[in-house]
Amino acid sequence: MARLIKLRHLDITGTLGIKEMPLQISKFASLQTLSAFILGHHGGSSISELGELQQLRGSLTIFNLQNIVNPRAVGQLPLLEEHYIIGFDAVETVGVELYGNELSTVKPFRSLEILWFERMLEWQEWTFFEKDVEGHFPCLRELHIRKCPRLSGTLPNYLPSLRKLMIIDCQQLLVSLPQAPTIYELHLGYSDKVSVKHIVPRLHKFTIRGFSTLESLPAGIMHCLLLQEQKICDCPFMSMLQDATSSTLKRHDVMRCKRLESPMCSSYGSLQTLQISFSCYSLKSFHLQSFPKLNHLQIRGCNLNSLSVAEGPNQVLPALSSLRISLCPKFESFPAGGLHIPNPTVLEVSDSMELKSLPENMHSFLPSLNSMKICNCPELQSFPAGGLPSKLNSFSVSFCEKLTANLMDWDLQQLISLEQFSIRGQCEGNDSFPEEDEDNGTNGANCKQLSKVAAQQAGGLKIANLQQ
Repeated sequence: MARLIKLRHLDITGTLGIKEMPLQISKFASLQTLSAFILGHHGGSSISELGELQQLRGSLTIFNLQNIVNPRAVGQLPLLEEHYIIGFDAVETVGVELYGNELSTVKPFRSLEILWFERMLEWQEWTFFEKDVEGHFPCLRELHIRKCPRLSGTLPNYLPSLRKLMIIDCQQLLVSLPQAPTIYELHLGYSDKVSVKHIVPRLHKFTIRGFSTLESLPAGIMHCLLLQEQKICDCPFMSMLQDATSSTLKRHDVMRCKRLESPMCSSYGSLQTLQISFSCYSLKSFHLQSFPKLNHLQIRGCNLNSLSVAEGPNQVLPALSSLRISLCPKFESFPAGGLHIPNPTVLEVSDSMELKSLPENMHSFLPSLNSMKICNCPELQSFPAGGLPSKLNSFSVSFCEKLTANLMDWDLQQLISLEQFSIRGQCEGNDSFPEEDEDNGTNGANCKQLSKVAAQQAGGLKIANLQQ
């Protein structure tokens, strides 16, 4: 292969059997694309030959760096934009050799935009040149450090162009984050000792996961006035949220944070999506009008008892589109008088053992409801007066024995838009859908658009008289 001196592109993606690179790869002087570089145990090209490939650009992944002798050439690739280093099984130090000759006048990594370290199980220290006022990686936009459990040294001090930083499974990394004035997205996972001391002024997305002792959000996050998305997962001792960012948040996800206070102590005027999963165990009643722009609400695995709205007639929730409540066994009631939602699309309730009734006036207060799923609500006996919303497209009832026992009273002839219908569980006392109504010449379902019907374990229920 050394004779292919004009070769420009070499893509070995997915070739898992390759053990080493061709000999004398440095002779590929015109090479611009190299998907991966694999260091062999006993032969093949050495990593030092990469320094000869001055036209190399785009993305480069290096495998088997436990066989490395001298990595100095990598930093001197002037057009390299993405650098992935995976599987440093034995390397303990990443030093100045990564950047190239310290005496060189060529600035290392001057085009690099993405730097990714992963599965470096013995890596302990990352060292740099003396402080560089322009930053060690002036164009770096993304830095990923994953599954480096022994890393405990420093990170680059200043990353002027950084937009995204992810530190995952670095349990010994005791550092403060780099100064990065342009950072937009920050993910911290299972790296308890990492701290955020500096305010991150342009941060829009923040995820923190697996910080087992953290009681409140890091100080540098508390005053991020542009934060729009926040995810907090597996932080069992976190109890307080910040007030400063609540007015700008558009999405807020909380998972497995049982001590966290419910997010209703502040005004979340911009929040559009809220998901609470196995968290906020003190939350008993959820006041919907605390979130005037909320589109999507999901509450799962909580001690929720009820949903509420302000007292008085016609309390409209204009923005709410989807409402999902699941695995809340103590949930027992919707707001008195019903949920007035002009543009709903999805209503799902499951595993609510004490729920006895659905929202009142569904047919008029939920006029655009498209999909409804009710599952494992054993005390639910009937649908509210007035029947179901007429524009339902998908309708599913599962394991609600008291409700399905009254199947003949469901008034299915209203569902003129229904396309999918599913019923599961026991249907005691029913062996078919309502028969044809001789007075108006329509069948009991009158679902001319119905394309899918599922009846499972339904006690002998027969599907009959369906048009089209």
